[in-house]
Order: sequence, then C-alpha cells, then structure tokens
Amino acid sequence: MGYERIRLAEAVVEALTRTPTTTLKYISATLGVERHTLLRAVAFHYGCSFRCLKNECFRGAAIQLLSGSHYDSVKAIAYSMGYATPRSFSRRVQALLGTRPTSLRHSTPVGSAALNRSWPGSRGEHQ
Repeated sequence: MGYERIRLAEAVVEALTRTPTTTLKYISATLGVERHTLLRAVAFHYGCSFRCLKNECFRGAAIQLLSGSHYDSVKAIAYSMGYATPRSFSRRVQALLGTRPTSLRHSTPVGSAALNRSWPGSRGEHQ
C-alpha cells in the first residue's frame, strides 16, 4: 500500500510539473483514481495538502523558466505553463513569490535564492 501511495504522489508531482494549472479532478481522471485517494497519497508522501504541493510545483517551474529560459518573453512562459493570459500568470507569480515575473527575470539574486528552496518537483527532494 505504501508503494502505491508513493507512486501516486509522484504521478501528481509529475503532472503538476508538466502543467502547473492542472486540477486535481483532471489528474484523478487521467490516472483513474479517486480524488480522495490522491489527496491521501500526497499527504502521506509529502506531508502537505494538494494546494501546497501545487504551489510549490508552480514556484519551482516558474523560477526555472523565468531565471534562465529559452523563452523570449513572460508571455511565452505564461502560455507554456498553461495560463490563458499572461496577466493571470503574473498575478500568481506576484502572490507566491512576492515579485513580478519581469523583475524575477532580470534579477538573478532573487532567482538564485528562490532556486535554492527545495520543492517537490526537484530531484532528490522527496521526503
């Protein structure tokens, strides 16, 4: 049972890392598993809620893309992360990171400090 929970929790992180705007309902349908089962798996393996995990995956992906990416613009990054508008992406970055995406993109110290923060989507950071 523990192995199954770990596998499910890691599948959730993989889905959130690929597309941070993914919903629990969508992941549940894709994996063919009840939402509550996924919530328990995430809580068991990472010790946090789905929302917390989703925020951490978004934070890690946004920082990586904004601090050193092949994308030319914040707009392109927003679309690549599944956002319908760059404005909604910018609001989410501001809420979670406390800075605008353009500021983070041009400021390596902020990006470097934030990159040092562990997040579930990074390698070797699983509990």
